[in-house]
Amino acid sequence: MWRAMVIALGTGLREGKILAMEPKWIERAKDGRWVTLPAAQSRLKGTPKKSPLNRYVLERVTSGVPFLHGSLFRRWKPRSFKKAWSVLCVRAKVDDLRFHDLRHTFTTWLREQGVVYEVRAALLGHKLPGKTADYTHEGPEWDRQLRQAVNTLDVYFEQIMSASMSASEEKTSTTPS
Repeated sequence: MWRAMVIALGTGLREGKILAMEPKWIERAKDGRWVTLPAAQSRLKGTPKKSPLNRYVLERVTSGVPFLHGSLFRRWKPRSFKKAWSVLCVRAKVDDLRFHDLRHTFTTWLREQGVVYEVRAALLGHKLPGKTADYTHEGPEWDRQLRQAVNTLDVYFEQIMSASMSASEEKTSTTPS
């Protein structure tokens, strides 16, 4: 289960793609390892053609796994995985956590690191405009960005206040006493 969780948090892939993942999907490139994915079966739920693997995911994918043919997660079918996930959440005393929520965490972490929206959307395989925003959740970094955005308006307020003060001073200096 830990391996599946790390892959989800490091790639943003859907549960079905992770459970179907095969060692032969992993390819070496000049800049590191990538997983090449089969096309999505749904027209609405896109899948990236390929996804880079960071070192933590690569360790989880390759450590202790004989590179045979077939899925890395041979023992789990979708129903048995959901059952194992539910049991894990109960044992950990975690309520209301779906495995799919790890995709949300993946994109939220990327946003917090300054990764632009378009890159996050491509990594998640989103085809519909705006869908990635549904997956990205606010947090302390988001609050900081909101604060920073509003603070940039200070320049305009300073200009307005300065102009207002100047106009007020002109009025008092030209008014006879």
